[in-house]
This record gives sequence, structure tokens and C-alpha cells, in this order.
Amino acid sequence: MFENLNWEQIIDSFFETFLMTLFTSAFVLVFGLILGYFLYKSEEKKLFIYKILNVVSSIARSIPFIILIILMLPFTNAFYNFIFGQDQRLLFNWQGAVPALVVSATPFYARLVHNSLKEVSRGTKEMLVSFGANAKTTLKVIVSEAMPSLVAGFTTTVVTLIGFSSAAAIIGAGGLGDLASRERNHLGIVLIATALILVLVFIVQAVGDFIFKKINKR
Repeated sequence: MFENLNWEQIIDSFFETFLMTLFTSAFVLVFGLILGYFLYKSEEKKLFIYKILNVVSSIARSIPFIILIILMLPFTNAFYNFIFGQDQRLLFNWQGAVPALVVSATPFYARLVHNSLKEVSRGTKEMLVSFGANAKTTLKVIVSEAMPSLVAGFTTTVVTLIGFSSAAAIIGAGGLGDLASRERNHLGIVLIATALILVLVFIVQAVGDFIFKKINKR
């Protein structure tokens, strides 16, 4: 079962999954925090844009990832062609899955950010108002209070992204999921690919839990 394994191929696939997750997580962290904050502030101020953002984020979160990545193929191809000036065939490498992963995971994390900011106690917000804190100070304090929840939410998002990256095999985007799909008749490779995905998940979860415990003051 574990005979004649191409370890170079397995290691390359592991790093493709790692890079896919790393780059996507970076974009999701930035865009998710921004979108989540806009959701929080627009709801707090009862702005009409909140309803629009709420509907758009809900729709994006509801589309199954496999369908989303297929729907985005023309846009992803056009985007990379615009950036690089020619067809780099990135749709058939891990880079081709990143845009769909970002679009899928950003609304998910933004909702977690929104909920985390809403969970900050009313007493803290009233104290800031009574002290006449400016917008920058208020944001800093609220984010600091919500930080443990933000970290926990981001950890959950990254773990979810690892699972989504395996589904990117449908467009041949590389990674462990794609390797397992191509070598599905080789049980040894499938088992090793599965084990490596689980290892990656456990590492992310362990790091997230460690940071959460370090910054959680409750």
C-alpha cells in the first residue's frame, strides 16, 4: 500500500496546500476585518448600506464552494491575464483557487468579526462615550476587547479554508486534495494526503488556541 510512493510529489502537494491556505488567509484576514467592521458600524448607526452588505455577505456565504469556484473561473482567468498580461495557466495551479477561496471565506470571517464586535459589553462602549474618546481610541479599545473572539473566529476560518482548498481539486488547482483525487486508486497516497491535511488542521488549531489563551483575560 505504501510502496512506490513519489515523496517529491507528495511534498510538493503539501506545500501547494500550505501556500494556498497562507495567501488566502492573509487576504481574508484583511478583507474580513474591514467588511466585518463596516457591518458593525453601519448596523450601529442604522445605515441603509447595512442591509445591502448583510444580503451580499449572506448570499456569498451560502453558495457552495465547488459551485463558486466554477462560476468564478472566467473572472479568475481574466484577473490573472490582466495582472500578468498573458495567459499564465494559473487556473491549473494553486493560485487559480485563491480568488474563489477569498470570495467564499471573507464573508464568513466578516460575520464572525461583526458578531465579535457586537459582543463587546455595552458598559465599555458607554464608558468610552462618557470619557469623550475619539473614533480611533474607541476602535482600539473595542478591538482589544474583542481580540480573543477575533482570534478564535480566524482560527475557525483558516481550518475551514484548508477543507475548501481540497475541494479546489475540481479545477486541478494542485494541493493535497488534487493529489488524492488524481491518485484515488492508490490507497497509500490517499491516506498520506488525508493525514497531512489533518496535521495541517491540528497545527492551525493548536496555534490559534495558544494565542487565544495568551490574550484572553477572562
